[in-house]
Amino acid sequence: VATLKSHRRCSWGQLGYKYYNWYDETSKSKGQLRSVTFVKKQQRTGLRLLYSTNIREVRARISARWYFKIDGKRCSVPGNIGIVNWHKIDIDFHLPSVLLGTCTATSSGHIGKGRHTISVHVQAAHAYSGLD
Repeated sequence: VATLKSHRRCSWGQLGYKYYNWYDETSKSKGQLRSVTFVKKQQRTGLRLLYSTNIREVRARISARWYFKIDGKRCSVPGNIGIVNWHKIDIDFHLPSVLLGTCTATSSGHIGKGRHTISVHVQAAHAYSGLD
C-alpha cells in the first residue's frame, strides 16, 4: 500500500506548485501505476508534470511506454507526455527515467480551474517501474 505525502512548497503571486512522494514501489507491468487528485486554482494556467522512477524491461524485443493522463485523457496540447523505451537484447535493464512536460488541454478541452486527477500509466508486456 502506498503512503502518499503532499507538500505545499511555495507560491509566487498567482503561481504555486505541489509535489507528491510515494513511499512504496509498484511491480505492475501495465495499466495505471500511480494517481493523485488535486484542486487547480487558476483557470488560465497549464500543468507542469514530472514523474521520476526506475524503469525495468526484462525481455528482448519489447517496447514499453510510460505516460501521463489528466482526468483519464492523454495530454493533447502541446502533445502527449511520455517516454518510450525499446531494446533488442535479452538483458534485465534498470534505467533511471523521468517523464516531464507541460499540458494545457486534453481531448476534453482546456484543463481549467477545479478538481483534477493526474495518473501515470505503463503500456508493455514485461516492463516495470520502481525498484522491482
